[in-house]
Amino acid sequence: MALIDIGSEAINRAASYPATYTMIDLANPANNDGIITSIEVWAAVNITGLRVGTFYLVSGTTFKCRDSVIIGNVTAGSKQTFSSLSIAVEIGDLIGCYFTAGSIEASASGYSGVMFVAGEYIDPGDSAVYALAADDAFSLYGIGISVAISQDAFVEIRDSSGNLVSVLENVHAISYEHSLNKLGTMSFELPADDPKGQYLLPEHELWLYHLGELIDVYKLKRMASSRD
Repeated sequence: MALIDIGSEAINRAASYPATYTMIDLANPANNDGIITSIEVWAAVNITGLRVGTFYLVSGTTFKCRDSVIIGNVTAGSKQTFSSLSIAVEIGDLIGCYFTAGSIEASASGYSGVMFVAGEYIDPGDSAVYALAADDAFSLYGIGISVAISQDAFVEIRDSSGNLVSVLENVHAISYEHSLNKLGTMSFELPADDPKGQYLLPEHELWLYHLGELIDVYKLKRMASSRD
């Protein structure tokens, strides 16, 4: 599984975009199919009701929302990261957003441009005719993994801050158990010569996804080797 990235870097910029518009950044389309699992955003003024989605061109300047999630409130003044997300994305898709109050950091020159329309068009399947703000960009960036959406389960390795370190694409025989009275457990098998094994460290976390949803976060307790 390769990493996916989409959108413009979430940084402090010289301008900003206001609320109640659906906006799509034309910069940095998704480089693969898969799932966006983490969103970075820099608000210029505290944002209320942020929704983030993936969009694709239908024809002309008509874009359709493929998938979206509700982020909620975003504190202004620094990059904010939201993880444990699941937003479907296909190669060539663009990232976009809508929020009800506040503003997002933006640039007015030197970028690929932004498509925008008044109102909320960010439910999956929504389409609208957009206007172009040439050369603009805004501070919204997504990171994900190129897994097939139909894949049953996969495991991410993340550091203690929730940053993605690697994805175990060769993992198999995954099983997990939840209990109301004790900590959940998860087990899996990985080939002994898999180079991703070097990231299985006690300080890292194992994030288990099933059918695109985060099941739980685990800490590595024990490793065992075997031969067929």
